[in-house]
Amino acid sequence: MSDQIFRYAGTSAAPYGDPFVVRDEWLPRLKEMWISALILSNYGPQLAPWIPTFESGQVSWPGNDGSIQTLPMNKFFLVTRETAERLAEIFSIEKGHPLVIVEQPFFNAIQRFLKFPNGRTVACNQLAQYYYNNPEDKFPGLALHLSLMLISQVWPT
Repeated sequence: MSDQIFRYAGTSAAPYGDPFVVRDEWLPRLKEMWISALILSNYGPQLAPWIPTFESGQVSWPGNDGSIQTLPMNKFFLVTRETAERLAEIFSIEKGHPLVIVEQPFFNAIQRFLKFPNGRTVACNQLAQYYYNNPEDKFPGLALHLSLMLISQVWPT
């Protein structure tokens, strides 16, 4: 087993501090008592951070000398369809408007964008990299903050 981390979801001050850690070495009865008290006080288990996924494979194009040039697709961080859908969900909720995913060919792969109500787009790979490089459990709120700063340049509200 390992320690369990609980986060406060209430609107007032956290009664037991936030986050609250139930230690694995505690006696079982003590752990049960604290977990019950935390749940009744509007705490919930800390969820694992969302990690975006990227396409795998290679991107190829003809070189100037007639040869075929290739690079691993991860050099471009092209997001999977699932990651694009998750980003659209996050920022639809955050900005209050449904977003459209636009797919465009990128060599022999697909690059995905979020299209905002004003018609402007943001590349999903830019937003996904914020979440990939700044996981929520290590940098709470940073990926969302950076993403919203980028989005505000495209779609100010």
